[in-house]
Amino acid sequence: INSLREQVANKPKEVVREVVKNELISSQTKWVVFFTQNSYELSNDAKIVLDGIAKGSNVDVVGHASSEGTIEYNQSLSERRANAVAEYLSSRGVNVNKAIGEGETGTPKNRVVIVSEK
Repeated sequence: INSLREQVANKPKEVVREVVKNELISSQTKWVVFFTQNSYELSNDAKIVLDGIAKGSNVDVVGHASSEGTIEYNQSLSERRANAVAEYLSSRGVNVNKAIGEGETGTPKNRVVIVSEK
């Protein structure tokens, strides 16, 4: 036992120091709703995603279209998609701050509406 006590006594003391790190954490949450080509009708899968947004939440809705079609058509389609999502959310008690269409926005955002919680 004495030998063990010596070993513990000779062991270097562990120094613990707390380091405070300041970091900005975004509290924004996003949902993505997908659409079929040339459609702004909400699928059952889209409704399941939108049903996950809590009543009373404040959101922005932005619609997107793919590169098929004219610029005017894609702008109109993206707006109709955004409005379809906004109307569905509003009917469920979600506060929609804005609902806009961005037309053709490139491959990563093809045929989707992005809902952002503010």
